[in-house]
Amino acid sequence: MGTDPVGHPDPAATHLHALAKLVHAQRGRMTNRQRAEGAHFLVARWTWSLRRGRRSLAVWTGAAAMTAALAALTLLAIQRDRTRPIACVVEGGRLGAGGVVEAETSKGAKLEFSDGTEVTLSPDAHTQVRAVDRHGARVYLTSGSAHADVAHIDGARWYFDAGPFSIHVTGTAFTVAWNPADEQLDVDMERGTVEIDGPLSDRALPLRSGQHLTVRMRERETVVRERGETPADPRGSAGAADTPAPPAAILDAPDIPPATSRAKANATGNGDRHWASALARGEIDSILSDAERSGVDTCLANASASDLAALADAARYGRQDDIARRALTSLRKRFPGSSVARDAAFLLGRLEEAAGDATKASSWYGLYMTESPNGTYAPEALGRNMNIVQALYGADRARDVARDYLLRFPGGTYATRAQALAHPP
Repeated sequence: MGTDPVGHPDPAATHLHALAKLVHAQRGRMTNRQRAEGAHFLVARWTWSLRRGRRSLAVWTGAAAMTAALAALTLLAIQRDRTRPIACVVEGGRLGAGGVVEAETSKGAKLEFSDGTEVTLSPDAHTQVRAVDRHGARVYLTSGSAHADVAHIDGARWYFDAGPFSIHVTGTAFTVAWNPADEQLDVDMERGTVEIDGPLSDRALPLRSGQHLTVRMRERETVVRERGETPADPRGSAGAADTPAPPAAILDAPDIPPATSRAKANATGNGDRHWASALARGEIDSILSDAERSGVDTCLANASASDLAALADAARYGRQDDIARRALTSLRKRFPGSSVARDAAFLLGRLEEAAGDATKASSWYGLYMTESPNGTYAPEALGRNMNIVQALYGADRARDVARDYLLRFPGGTYATRAQALAHPP
Protein backbone atom coordinates (compact mmCIF):
# COMPACT_ATOMS: atom_id res chain seq x y z
CA MET A 1 0.00 0.00 0.00
CA GLY A 2 1.43 3.45 -0.94
CA THR A 3 2.37 6.39 1.27
CA ASP A 4 2.51 10.15 0.77
CA PRO A 5 5.84 12.09 0.67
CA VAL A 6 6.06 12.27 4.50
CA GLY A 7 5.35 8.61 5.07
CA HIS A 8 1.64 8.71 5.92
CA PRO A 9 -0.68 6.18 4.25
CA ASP A 10 -2.07 7.67 1.08
CA PRO A 11 -5.92 7.69 1.17
CA ALA A 12 -6.11 7.11 -2.57
CA ALA A 13 -3.94 4.02 -2.32
CA THR A 14 -6.10 2.74 0.55
CA HIS A 15 -9.23 3.25 -1.49
CA LEU A 16 -7.64 1.56 -4.49
CA HIS A 17 -6.73 -1.45 -2.38
CA ALA A 18 -10.29 -1.68 -1.05
CA LEU A 19 -11.69 -1.29 -4.56
CA ALA A 20 -9.48 -4.08 -5.86
CA LYS A 21 -10.72 -6.40 -3.11
CA LEU A 22 -14.31 -5.50 -3.93
CA VAL A 23 -13.82 -6.14 -7.65
CA HIS A 24 -12.20 -9.47 -6.92
CA ALA A 25 -15.12 -10.46 -4.67
CA GLN A 26 -17.66 -9.45 -7.31
CA ARG A 27 -16.03 -11.29 -10.21
CA GLY A 28 -18.23 -14.33 -9.77
CA ARG A 29 -21.38 -12.22 -10.21
CA MET A 30 -20.17 -10.26 -13.26
CA THR A 31 -20.29 -11.11 -16.94
CA ASN A 32 -17.11 -11.33 -18.99
CA ARG A 33 -17.93 -8.02 -20.64
CA GLN A 34 -18.52 -6.32 -17.27
CA ARG A 35 -15.20 -7.64 -15.93
CA ALA A 36 -13.30 -6.44 -19.00
CA GLU A 37 -14.99 -3.03 -19.06
CA GLY A 38 -14.47 -2.61 -15.32
CA ALA A 39 -10.77 -3.37 -15.56
CA HIS A 40 -10.34 -1.03 -18.51
CA PHE A 41 -12.19 1.73 -16.64
CA LEU A 42 -10.04 1.23 -13.54
CA VAL A 43 -6.83 1.49 -15.56
CA ALA A 44 -8.04 4.55 -17.47
CA ARG A 45 -9.33 6.36 -14.36
CA TRP A 46 -6.12 5.96 -12.41
CA THR A 47 -3.93 6.78 -15.39
CA TRP A 48 -5.83 10.07 -15.74
CA SER A 49 -5.39 10.84 -12.05
CA LEU A 50 -1.70 10.05 -12.06
CA ARG A 51 -1.06 12.21 -15.10
CA ARG A 52 -2.36 15.17 -13.11
CA GLY A 53 0.56 14.64 -10.76
CA ARG A 54 -1.50 14.21 -7.60
CA ARG A 55 -0.03 10.87 -6.57
CA SER A 56 3.37 9.95 -5.31
CA LEU A 57 5.67 7.65 -7.23
CA ALA A 58 4.91 4.87 -4.76
CA VAL A 59 1.18 5.19 -5.35
CA TRP A 60 1.77 5.39 -9.11
CA THR A 61 3.72 2.15 -9.01
CA GLY A 62 1.20 0.42 -6.73
CA ALA A 63 -1.77 1.55 -8.81
CA ALA A 64 -0.21 0.42 -12.04
CA ALA A 65 0.69 -2.97 -10.65
CA MET A 66 -2.70 -3.53 -9.06
CA THR A 67 -4.75 -2.45 -12.06
CA ALA A 68 -2.53 -4.50 -14.37
CA ALA A 69 -3.15 -7.51 -12.13
CA LEU A 70 -6.90 -6.93 -12.26
CA ALA A 71 -6.81 -6.62 -16.03
CA ALA A 72 -4.77 -9.82 -16.24
CA LEU A 73 -7.29 -11.67 -14.07
CA THR A 74 -10.08 -10.48 -16.33
CA LEU A 75 -8.23 -11.49 -19.48
CA LEU A 76 -7.40 -14.88 -18.00
CA ALA A 77 -11.07 -15.47 -17.20
CA ILE A 78 -12.12 -14.63 -20.75
CA GLN A 79 -9.41 -16.82 -22.28
CA ARG A 80 -10.37 -19.68 -20.00
CA ASP A 81 -14.01 -19.32 -21.06
CA ARG A 82 -12.98 -19.53 -24.75
CA THR A 83 -11.75 -23.10 -24.23
CA ARG A 84 -15.30 -24.24 -23.52
CA PRO A 85 -18.55 -23.87 -25.49
CA ILE A 86 -20.14 -20.48 -25.03
CA ALA A 87 -22.98 -20.52 -22.51
CA CYS A 88 -26.27 -18.71 -23.03
CA VAL A 89 -28.81 -17.49 -20.49
CA VAL A 90 -32.12 -15.77 -21.19
CA GLU A 91 -33.12 -12.71 -19.21
CA GLY A 92 -36.89 -12.34 -19.11
CA GLY A 93 -37.52 -15.78 -20.58
CA ARG A 94 -36.10 -19.22 -21.16
CA LEU A 95 -34.86 -21.55 -23.88
CA GLY A 96 -37.51 -24.06 -24.81
CA ALA A 97 -37.39 -27.19 -26.96
CA GLY A 98 -35.15 -26.86 -29.99
CA GLY A 99 -33.59 -23.64 -28.68
CA VAL A 100 -36.80 -21.62 -29.10
CA VAL A 101 -36.69 -18.46 -27.00
CA GLU A 102 -39.81 -18.18 -24.86
CA ALA A 103 -40.27 -14.68 -23.42
CA GLU A 104 -41.93 -14.54 -20.00
CA THR A 105 -42.76 -10.83 -20.06
CA SER A 106 -44.34 -8.41 -22.51
CA LYS A 107 -41.05 -6.52 -22.70
CA GLY A 108 -39.33 -9.24 -24.70
CA ALA A 109 -36.28 -11.28 -23.76
CA LYS A 110 -32.53 -10.76 -23.79
CA LEU A 111 -29.92 -13.38 -24.65
CA GLU A 112 -26.67 -13.08 -22.69
CA PHE A 113 -23.73 -15.19 -23.88
CA SER A 114 -20.69 -15.93 -21.76
CA ASP A 115 -18.30 -14.26 -24.24
CA GLY A 116 -20.04 -10.93 -23.60
CA THR A 117 -22.34 -10.97 -26.62
CA GLU A 118 -25.86 -9.68 -25.95
CA VAL A 119 -28.96 -9.97 -28.13
CA THR A 120 -32.01 -7.92 -27.12
CA LEU A 121 -35.27 -9.13 -28.68
CA SER A 122 -38.35 -7.08 -29.45
CA PRO A 123 -41.60 -8.15 -27.72
CA ASP A 124 -42.94 -9.58 -31.01
CA ALA A 125 -39.73 -11.43 -31.92
CA HIS A 126 -39.87 -15.15 -32.62
CA THR A 127 -36.34 -16.45 -32.15
CA GLN A 128 -34.45 -19.72 -32.01
CA VAL A 129 -30.87 -20.40 -30.89
CA ARG A 130 -29.97 -23.05 -33.44
CA ALA A 131 -26.37 -23.81 -32.48
CA VAL A 132 -23.74 -22.74 -29.96
CA ASP A 133 -20.06 -23.66 -29.83
CA ARG A 134 -16.88 -22.11 -28.43
CA HIS A 135 -16.58 -19.74 -31.40
CA GLY A 136 -20.08 -18.28 -31.42
CA ALA A 137 -23.68 -19.16 -32.16
CA ARG A 138 -26.34 -19.19 -34.85
CA VAL A 139 -29.51 -17.27 -33.97
CA TYR A 140 -32.59 -17.51 -36.18
CA LEU A 141 -35.17 -14.70 -36.29
CA THR A 142 -38.50 -15.87 -37.72
CA SER A 143 -40.12 -12.46 -37.26
CA GLY A 144 -39.72 -9.28 -35.26
CA SER A 145 -36.42 -7.52 -34.54
CA ALA A 146 -33.27 -8.06 -32.52
CA HIS A 147 -30.42 -5.79 -31.46
CA ALA A 148 -27.12 -7.68 -31.41
CA ASP A 149 -23.94 -6.50 -29.71
CA VAL A 150 -21.37 -9.16 -30.59
CA ALA A 151 -18.15 -9.27 -28.58
CA HIS A 152 -15.07 -8.70 -30.72
CA ILE A 153 -12.92 -11.77 -30.04
CA ASP A 154 -10.42 -13.31 -32.46
CA GLY A 155 -11.80 -16.41 -34.12
CA ALA A 156 -15.44 -15.58 -33.34
CA ARG A 157 -18.06 -16.89 -35.78
CA TRP A 158 -21.58 -15.58 -35.32
CA TYR A 159 -24.54 -15.95 -37.69
CA PHE A 160 -27.94 -14.30 -37.48
CA ASP A 161 -30.53 -15.78 -39.84
CA ALA A 162 -33.61 -13.71 -40.66
CA GLY A 163 -36.10 -15.35 -43.00
CA PRO A 164 -34.11 -16.49 -46.07
CA PHE A 165 -31.18 -14.19 -45.23
CA SER A 166 -28.01 -14.96 -43.28
CA ILE A 167 -25.83 -12.33 -41.58
CA HIS A 168 -22.22 -13.22 -40.77
CA VAL A 169 -20.60 -11.10 -38.05
CA THR A 170 -17.47 -11.09 -35.87
CA GLY A 171 -17.45 -8.06 -33.57
CA THR A 172 -20.38 -5.83 -34.43
CA ALA A 173 -23.40 -3.96 -33.11
CA PHE A 174 -26.47 -3.83 -35.32
CA THR A 175 -30.24 -4.21 -35.40
CA VAL A 176 -31.96 -6.71 -37.70
CA ALA A 177 -35.68 -6.91 -38.42
CA TRP A 178 -37.60 -9.38 -40.58
CA ASN A 179 -41.25 -8.95 -41.54
CA PRO A 180 -42.46 -12.22 -43.12
CA ALA A 181 -45.84 -10.76 -44.09
CA ASP A 182 -44.24 -7.99 -46.17
CA GLU A 183 -41.12 -10.07 -46.95
CA GLN A 184 -38.88 -7.20 -45.90
CA LEU A 185 -35.46 -7.27 -44.23
CA ASP A 186 -33.92 -4.27 -42.46
CA VAL A 187 -30.38 -4.17 -41.05
CA ASP A 188 -29.15 -1.04 -39.26
CA MET A 189 -25.41 -0.92 -38.56
CA GLU A 190 -24.04 0.83 -35.48
CA ARG A 191 -20.44 -0.29 -35.77
CA GLY A 192 -18.31 -2.96 -37.41
CA THR A 193 -19.09 -4.81 -40.62
CA VAL A 194 -21.29 -7.73 -41.63
CA GLU A 195 -21.86 -9.80 -44.76
CA ILE A 196 -25.39 -10.69 -45.79
CA ASP A 197 -26.33 -13.66 -47.96
CA GLY A 198 -29.78 -13.77 -49.48
CA PRO A 199 -31.88 -15.00 -52.41
CA LEU A 200 -31.68 -11.77 -54.46
CA SER A 201 -27.93 -11.89 -55.02
CA ASP A 202 -25.35 -14.54 -55.83
CA ARG A 203 -22.73 -12.89 -53.65
CA ALA A 204 -22.55 -11.72 -50.04
CA LEU A 205 -23.43 -8.05 -49.57
CA PRO A 206 -21.02 -6.22 -47.23
CA LEU A 207 -22.45 -3.62 -44.86
CA ARG A 208 -20.35 -1.23 -42.75
CA SER A 209 -20.79 1.13 -39.81
CA GLY A 210 -23.43 3.79 -40.34
CA GLN A 211 -25.27 2.03 -43.16
CA HIS A 212 -28.87 0.82 -43.32
CA LEU A 213 -29.99 -2.00 -45.59
CA THR A 214 -33.55 -2.61 -46.71
CA VAL A 215 -34.46 -5.60 -48.88
CA ARG A 216 -37.99 -5.83 -50.30
CA MET A 217 -38.46 -9.33 -51.66
CA ARG A 218 -41.70 -8.62 -53.49
CA GLU A 219 -40.37 -5.56 -55.30
CA ARG A 220 -37.04 -7.36 -55.82
CA GLU A 221 -35.26 -4.28 -54.54
CA THR A 222 -32.18 -3.86 -52.36
CA VAL A 223 -31.49 -0.40 -50.92
CA VAL A 224 -28.35 0.63 -49.03
CA ARG A 225 -28.28 4.11 -47.52
CA GLU A 226 -26.48 6.00 -44.80
CA ARG A 227 -28.17 6.09 -41.41
CA GLY A 228 -30.36 9.17 -41.10
CA GLU A 229 -31.08 9.44 -44.81
CA THR A 230 -34.72 9.45 -45.87
CA PRO A 231 -35.50 6.10 -47.52
CA ALA A 232 -36.54 6.15 -51.14
CA ASP A 233 -40.26 5.65 -51.76
CA PRO A 234 -40.63 2.37 -53.70
CA ARG A 235 -44.06 3.45 -54.95
CA GLY A 236 -42.69 6.41 -56.92
CA SER A 237 -43.05 10.15 -56.48
CA ALA A 238 -46.71 10.17 -55.44
CA GLY A 239 -47.00 11.76 -52.02
CA ALA A 240 -43.28 12.53 -51.87
CA ALA A 241 -42.04 15.67 -50.15
CA ASP A 242 -41.18 18.75 -52.22
CA THR A 243 -37.54 18.47 -51.17
CA PRO A 244 -35.95 15.35 -52.65
CA ALA A 245 -34.47 12.81 -50.26
CA PRO A 246 -30.69 12.34 -50.14
CA PRO A 247 -29.59 9.84 -52.78
CA ALA A 248 -29.45 6.20 -51.78
CA ALA A 249 -27.63 3.36 -53.50
CA ILE A 250 -30.41 1.28 -55.08
CA LEU A 251 -29.50 -2.10 -56.46
CA ASP A 252 -32.37 -3.58 -58.47
CA ALA A 253 -32.18 -7.34 -58.64
CA PRO A 254 -32.73 -8.90 -62.07
CA ASP A 255 -35.58 -11.30 -62.68
CA ILE A 256 -33.17 -14.18 -62.07
CA PRO A 257 -30.10 -13.93 -59.83
CA PRO A 258 -26.85 -13.75 -61.84
CA ALA A 259 -25.61 -17.14 -60.63
CA THR A 260 -28.74 -18.95 -61.70
CA SER A 261 -28.91 -16.90 -64.90
CA ARG A 262 -25.46 -18.13 -65.86
CA ALA A 263 -26.46 -21.63 -64.86
CA LYS A 264 -29.51 -21.55 -67.12
CA ALA A 265 -27.33 -20.85 -70.12
CA ASN A 266 -25.54 -24.12 -69.38
CA ALA A 267 -28.61 -26.19 -68.60
CA THR A 268 -28.49 -29.51 -70.42
CA GLY A 269 -30.62 -31.71 -68.19
CA ASN A 270 -34.16 -32.88 -68.94
CA GLY A 271 -37.37 -31.90 -67.20
CA ASP A 272 -36.40 -28.39 -65.98
CA ARG A 273 -38.17 -27.78 -62.69
CA HIS A 274 -37.98 -23.98 -62.99
CA TRP A 275 -36.26 -23.73 -59.62
CA ALA A 276 -34.29 -20.72 -60.86
CA SER A 277 -37.53 -18.75 -61.23
CA ALA A 278 -38.78 -19.99 -57.87
CA LEU A 279 -35.51 -18.89 -56.28
CA ALA A 280 -35.89 -15.43 -57.79
CA ARG A 281 -39.29 -15.20 -56.09
CA GLY A 282 -37.72 -16.20 -52.77
CA GLU A 283 -39.49 -19.59 -52.62
CA ILE A 284 -36.69 -21.28 -50.72
CA ASP A 285 -38.79 -23.79 -48.80
CA SER A 286 -40.74 -24.89 -51.85
CA ILE A 287 -37.52 -25.73 -53.73
CA LEU A 288 -36.19 -27.78 -50.83
CA SER A 289 -39.54 -29.52 -50.32
CA ASP A 290 -39.74 -30.36 -54.01
CA ALA A 291 -36.25 -31.85 -53.92
CA GLU A 292 -37.12 -33.94 -50.87
CA ARG A 293 -40.31 -35.24 -52.50
CA SER A 294 -38.50 -36.14 -55.72
CA GLY A 295 -35.51 -37.56 -53.90
CA VAL A 296 -32.37 -35.49 -53.46
CA ASP A 297 -30.15 -38.14 -55.04
CA THR A 298 -32.41 -38.29 -58.11
CA CYS A 299 -32.31 -34.51 -58.45
CA LEU A 300 -28.54 -34.42 -58.11
CA ALA A 301 -28.17 -37.03 -60.85
CA ASN A 302 -30.75 -35.72 -63.33
CA ALA A 303 -31.52 -32.05 -62.74
CA SER A 304 -30.38 -29.40 -65.19
CA ALA A 305 -27.48 -27.14 -64.35
CA SER A 306 -29.84 -24.24 -63.66
CA ASP A 307 -31.91 -26.37 -61.30
CA LEU A 308 -28.83 -27.66 -59.51
CA ALA A 309 -27.51 -24.13 -59.06
CA ALA A 310 -30.89 -22.99 -57.74
CA LEU A 311 -31.07 -25.99 -55.38
CA ALA A 312 -27.57 -25.18 -54.07
CA ASP A 313 -28.53 -21.55 -53.47
CA ALA A 314 -31.80 -22.49 -51.78
CA ALA A 315 -29.99 -24.97 -49.54
CA ARG A 316 -27.36 -22.37 -48.60
CA TYR A 317 -29.99 -19.77 -47.76
CA GLY A 318 -32.06 -22.39 -45.92
CA ARG A 319 -28.97 -23.46 -43.93
CA GLN A 320 -29.12 -26.98 -45.39
CA ASP A 321 -25.36 -27.05 -45.87
CA ASP A 322 -25.12 -30.77 -46.64
CA ILE A 323 -27.56 -30.51 -49.56
CA ALA A 324 -25.83 -27.33 -50.77
CA ARG A 325 -22.45 -29.04 -50.69
CA ARG A 326 -23.76 -32.07 -52.60
CA ALA A 327 -25.48 -29.92 -55.22
CA LEU A 328 -22.36 -27.83 -55.82
CA THR A 329 -20.20 -30.96 -56.03
CA SER A 330 -22.64 -32.45 -58.54
CA LEU A 331 -22.43 -29.28 -60.64
CA ARG A 332 -18.67 -29.61 -60.87
CA LYS A 333 -18.85 -33.30 -61.72
CA ARG A 334 -21.68 -33.19 -64.28
CA PHE A 335 -20.92 -29.87 -65.98
CA PRO A 336 -17.11 -29.55 -65.88
CA GLY A 337 -15.67 -26.41 -67.43
CA SER A 338 -18.94 -24.47 -67.33
CA SER A 339 -19.10 -21.09 -65.63
CA VAL A 340 -21.58 -22.38 -63.07
CA ALA A 341 -19.22 -25.26 -62.21
CA ARG A 342 -16.34 -22.82 -61.76
CA ASP A 343 -18.47 -20.61 -59.50
CA ALA A 344 -19.33 -23.70 -57.46
CA ALA A 345 -15.69 -23.87 -56.34
CA PHE A 346 -15.99 -20.47 -54.66
CA LEU A 347 -19.32 -21.33 -53.05
CA LEU A 348 -17.88 -24.59 -51.72
CA GLY A 349 -15.11 -22.50 -50.19
CA ARG A 350 -17.69 -20.33 -48.46
CA LEU A 351 -19.41 -23.40 -47.06
CA GLU A 352 -16.18 -24.86 -45.70
CA GLU A 353 -15.13 -21.52 -44.22
CA ALA A 354 -18.49 -21.19 -42.45
CA ALA A 355 -18.10 -24.75 -41.18
CA GLY A 356 -14.71 -23.87 -39.69
CA ASP A 357 -12.52 -25.90 -42.06
CA ALA A 358 -10.08 -23.20 -43.13
CA THR A 359 -7.76 -25.60 -44.96
CA LYS A 360 -10.51 -26.91 -47.26
CA ALA A 361 -11.84 -23.39 -47.77
CA SER A 362 -8.40 -22.18 -48.85
CA SER A 363 -8.09 -25.06 -51.32
CA TRP A 364 -11.42 -24.22 -52.92
CA TYR A 365 -10.62 -20.49 -53.13
CA GLY A 366 -7.26 -21.33 -54.72
CA LEU A 367 -8.94 -23.63 -57.23
CA TYR A 368 -11.47 -20.94 -58.12
CA MET A 369 -8.67 -18.43 -58.73
CA THR A 370 -6.91 -20.95 -60.97
CA GLU A 371 -10.05 -21.65 -62.99
CA SER A 372 -11.51 -18.11 -62.98
CA PRO A 373 -8.71 -15.57 -62.33
CA ASN A 374 -10.96 -12.80 -63.64
CA GLY A 375 -14.25 -14.28 -62.49
CA THR A 376 -17.06 -12.60 -60.61
CA TYR A 377 -15.83 -13.89 -57.26
CA ALA A 378 -12.11 -13.33 -57.87
CA PRO A 379 -11.67 -10.33 -55.49
CA GLU A 380 -13.63 -12.06 -52.74
CA ALA A 381 -11.86 -15.41 -53.18
CA LEU A 382 -8.40 -13.85 -53.10
CA GLY A 383 -9.22 -11.62 -50.13
CA ARG A 384 -10.69 -14.44 -48.10
CA ASN A 385 -7.79 -16.71 -48.95
CA MET A 386 -5.37 -13.99 -47.79
CA ASN A 387 -7.07 -13.91 -44.38
CA ILE A 388 -7.03 -17.68 -44.11
CA VAL A 389 -3.35 -17.97 -45.06
CA GLN A 390 -2.48 -15.40 -42.41
CA ALA A 391 -4.52 -17.24 -39.76
CA LEU A 392 -3.04 -20.64 -40.65
CA TYR A 393 0.55 -19.81 -41.52
CA GLY A 394 1.27 -16.28 -40.32
CA ALA A 395 1.81 -12.88 -41.84
CA ASP A 396 4.96 -13.83 -43.75
CA ARG A 397 3.13 -16.42 -45.84
CA ALA A 398 0.18 -14.11 -46.35
CA ARG A 399 2.35 -11.21 -47.55
CA ASP A 400 2.67 -12.55 -51.10
CA VAL A 401 -1.09 -13.07 -51.31
CA ALA A 402 -1.64 -9.53 -50.04
CA ARG A 403 0.69 -8.07 -52.68
CA ASP A 404 -1.10 -10.04 -55.39
CA TYR A 405 -4.42 -8.70 -54.12
CA LEU A 406 -3.21 -5.09 -54.21
CA LEU A 407 -1.84 -5.56 -57.70
CA ARG A 408 -5.09 -6.99 -59.01
CA PHE A 409 -7.70 -5.21 -56.87
CA PRO A 410 -6.18 -2.02 -55.41
CA GLY A 411 -9.61 -0.63 -54.54
CA GLY A 412 -11.11 -3.90 -53.32
CA THR A 413 -12.87 -4.65 -50.06
CA TYR A 414 -9.75 -6.25 -48.57
CA ALA A 415 -7.31 -3.56 -49.77
CA THR A 416 -6.79 -1.99 -46.33
CA ARG A 417 -5.90 -5.29 -44.74
CA ALA A 418 -3.73 -6.22 -47.71
CA GLN A 419 -1.84 -2.94 -47.35
CA ALA A 420 -1.13 -3.67 -43.69
CA LEU A 421 0.19 -7.14 -44.56
CA ALA A 422 2.16 -6.13 -47.64
CA HIS A 423 3.78 -3.09 -46.00
CA PRO A 424 4.11 -3.76 -42.25
CA PRO A 425 5.34 -0.87 -40.07
